[in-house]
Amino acid sequence: MPKKFRVFVRTKRKKK
Repeated sequence: MPKKFRVFVRTKRKKK
C-alpha cells in the first residue's frame, strides 16, 4: 500500500 500511495501523490502533483 505504501508504494501505491507514493505513486498517487506523485500523480496528483504532476497533474496540477
